Amino acid sequence: MPTRGLPRGRNALPAQEVARLQRERLCRAMAEAMAEKGYAATSVEDVLRRSGVSRLTFYRLFSSKADCFLAALDRANEILRTRIADAVAEFGDGGDALARTEHALDAYFRMLEEELPYARVCLVEIYAAGPVAVAHRREMHESMAALQARVLGVTAGGAR
Repeated sequence: MPTRGLPRGRNALPAQEVARLQRERLCRAMAEAMAEKGYAATSVEDVLRRSGVSRLTFYRLFSSKADCFLAALDRANEILRTRIADAVAEFGDGGDALARTEHALDAYFRMLEEELPYARVCLVEIYAAGPVAVAHRREMHESMAALQARVLGVTAGGAR
């Protein structure tokens, strides 16, 4: 189902904000189209239809379908990191590190459940997108592991 786009013509939003909103809509549309059809069967046209964004704007923001996929992967990671950071902040500094980690993991699993298209991007379609995407996800996992180490209050070697 296409999302409603910005009104045609001039509006009060700065160009950077319009581009950010369009990029966000394209990333969500990419995730939703792939959740339905898979990476290989998803076309740029599918993404355009769902997002309500023009082809010209798509190629102004992304160089290719693969580039848009990587942006959707980054968006999924951003949502995930925000959810975990919010959960850790909500839990506070009190309590033990293991309880904080359980709270953070609960936020992780809730995100996967609530954001199924983005979960599919991270967990399934990543392999169809090729080695560049898999390497990109590996970097994201390393960053997530560092975040979890901070939640636990440990360093890379495991010392406190």
